[in-house]
Amino acid sequence: MHDSRDLEDLTARLRQETEARRAAERELEEARLTLEFLRTTAEESRRAKSDFLRNMSHELRTPLHSIIGFASLTLERLRSKVARAELENLQIVHDSAKDLMRLINQTLEISRLQTGDYVFEPDRVSVEELLLSCLDIRRPQMTEVGITPILEVGRDLPGVVGDRSALTKSMLVFIDNAIAYSNGAREFLIAADRAEDGIEILIADRGIGIPEEYLEKVTEPFVQVDNRLNKKTGGAGLGLSIAKALLEKQGGKLRITSHLGHGTTVHVHLRPA
Repeated sequence: MHDSRDLEDLTARLRQETEARRAAERELEEARLTLEFLRTTAEESRRAKSDFLRNMSHELRTPLHSIIGFASLTLERLRSKVARAELENLQIVHDSAKDLMRLINQTLEISRLQTGDYVFEPDRVSVEELLLSCLDIRRPQMTEVGITPILEVGRDLPGVVGDRSALTKSMLVFIDNAIAYSNGAREFLIAADRAEDGIEILIADRGIGIPEEYLEKVTEPFVQVDNRLNKKTGGAGLGLSIAKALLEKQGGKLRITSHLGHGTTVHVHLRPA
């Protein structure tokens, strides 16, 4: 009698454990299906966002190209024939269209980086040639505001591994910031040398600097520094975020140090070839 009761209890426990296991398996399968649905939905949403931005960018850039082109042509034709105020108004149209074009291109670029659609073509890049090329590209802007770059490159510096175009875009962002936020300083430094397990590039200016509370945020998309020392610069706050993403996607690193009122230093670490 006693053995029969024990057998019934054991059978009941086994039945309960079997039902509990089956319930757990059903819940696990439901969770797997839910996760798969969410993953698929997220991928479709990501692709839809990418397609929307690409199509919208195309639709916006086409008329903008026309506006910029006609504004440039009209400025050249009327420069000596109309009042200065009218030329200034036309110049505002031209510059505003170019600013909007730049914003559209930056938005599309950061979307491509976030969705993994950006295509990199790794190559062996000479650091000195890269920096000289970037300085040549920005020579007109530096001459216009009277800023002289000081370039210091270590001897026999090895090349780095990276996409030449992407590296150029990143360096131009840092140079542009050194120019834009110079606050009257007449020089900024670009230095490159060996560092632990790689190559270190510094872009150091003696301009307005960045408030400490913004240092961790300044490379996030659409973050603009509220700096009372400088009211002349604008932008959408995408340049540094794009530059950082372009570097990190290639195994590089970006660090920014700054002292308010005394300048900013951008530290770029790249992999040696």
